[in-house]
Amino acid sequence: MCRNFFRRKRLKKDSFKDRTGFVALKDIHTVAAVMDAGIPEFEKCRKNLEKFCRDHNISLTLLYVDMRKFKKDVQMVTELQETVIRKDLNWTGRPDASKTSAVLSKTYDLYICLVDSDSYCIEYISKCARARFKIGWKAFKGDPYDFVVSSSSDGSSRADTVNDIFGTIKEFLTKIG
Repeated sequence: MCRNFFRRKRLKKDSFKDRTGFVALKDIHTVAAVMDAGIPEFEKCRKNLEKFCRDHNISLTLLYVDMRKFKKDVQMVTELQETVIRKDLNWTGRPDASKTSAVLSKTYDLYICLVDSDSYCIEYISKCARARFKIGWKAFKGDPYDFVVSSSSDGSSRADTVNDIFGTIKEFLTKIG
């Protein structure tokens, strides 16, 4: 209860308040993307995203989120300074500013959240990201996204659908481009 009060207060203070909306692909020059580094198909999706941006001459900034518990058999697949891990969250669940500054300190043409989670960490990053056009995977209360891509309803696991979600985003961007 107390935690939720401070979460709402911080979101009200830090949220991006400028108007957002659809931006044509030809007008997109910078993209900030958040990806879940803890899923099996992470590397394939990251390469697809990088290729898409390279093909369209778009500058890409990536932030990774990995909330797995690291043990001997679980290793990080990304650079620590580019990845938000459990230890980087404060008591309310807000990520450390040093990890998110690359995404939250600059204004982008497009923000893409490829994380299938409704955690406060993802909500905070998505609502505070400064972007003209925001695309996400999970809707939040007070939805920050202009376009939400839903997972398939056939019960597929998140790892099977992350590339499908990005494929849908690419197709959508191409159509409005």
